[in-house]
Amino acid sequence: WERRLRLLADSPHALEPVLALRCAVWSHAAANCAAQPEVVSLATHGLGQSWLAFAKSARAAGHGETASGAIAQASVHLPAIGALKTAKMEWESGLRHQAVLRLQQQVRVLSAEHDKEARARTLLRLARYLEEERGAAEPQVGIERILAILAILALYLLYSLHLQHLLYL
Repeated sequence: WERRLRLLADSPHALEPVLALRCAVWSHAAANCAAQPEVVSLATHGLGQSWLAFAKSARAAGHGETASGAIAQASVHLPAIGALKTAKMEWESGLRHQAVLRLQQQVRVLSAEHDKEARARTLLRLARYLEEERGAAEPQVGIERILAILAILALYLLYSLHLQHLLYL
C-alpha cells in the first residue's frame, strides 16, 4: 500500500478516495477481529497512519482546516503522534505558547504511559521549540548543552527500546 500511495499525486483530492478505502478496510479488520489484539493493534496503527498521510497532503496543499481535522482523527488512533503534529501546526501558525503547553502536557501523559520513544520525540520537539522561543533573549551555550543532553537521552531511550524489541523476537 505504501508504494502505491507514493505513485499518486500528492493532493488531497487524489488521495482522499484511496485513503477512505484504506480506512474502511482497517476499520472492518478491527471490528471483525476484536478477539485478536495483534490485528486490532495493526488496524489502529494503519488507521492513524492513513489519517496522517491525508493530513500531510492537505497541509502541503495549504488546506489547514482539513489538515487539522485529519490530525484530530489520527489522534484518536495514535495519540502521541497526533499531539506532536498538532503542536507542529500550532507552532507554524504562530500559536507558539499553545504548542509548548501541548508538548509539556504530552510529556506528563507519556511519562505515565511509559512510551519511551514517543516521550523522547516529544522532549526533543519541546527543547527545539523552547530554544527558538527564547532565541536571542538568552545565550545559546546553555540551550545547546540542554539540547545535547536531550539528544543523548533520546538516543539512549530509542536504543534501549530497540534492544527490548530484539530480546522479544
